[in-house]
Amino acid sequence: MTARKPRIVRELEGNPGKRRLPAREPQGRGQPAPPDYFIEEERQLWTALMKAMPPGLLCAADQSVCEVFVTHWQDFREANRMLAASGLLVKGERGPVKNPLITIRRMACEAMDRAGLQLGLSPYARTRLQAPEEVDDDPLALLMRTWEGRGMDDRRH
Repeated sequence: MTARKPRIVRELEGNPGKRRLPAREPQGRGQPAPPDYFIEEERQLWTALMKAMPPGLLCAADQSVCEVFVTHWQDFREANRMLAASGLLVKGERGPVKNPLITIRRMACEAMDRAGLQLGLSPYARTRLQAPEEVDDDPLALLMRTWEGRGMDDRRH
């Protein structure tokens, strides 16, 4: 059984199953914040992640998945820097062997992929999302729609 998608994700996907959306769904509060232990580069990655996210999607409860993503992003970058300096092969007991940093980089990449999928950060995940329509809250436009018989209930929230 797959986990039920939050209403906001179903709305962003365009509700492809056309199932009735729940009338009320608990909303998360607050915003995720970078952990105190993050180094400067991780804080920069955190800021980049927050800027990449659609407004209103994340709340404080999403902090752990954001932290996982940023931590593994940092690991991925560090492994790449170290690989650039040491190369793909290192000296082993019986001759050249695959650099263990390749495994670290792969594991970080896989963890980033999993967390990024949850956050909608991969090209694949974004294909399932669509931007919400613009809301026209102009009072005159609302009044004109009412006079035209469409009513104020046509507004998208």
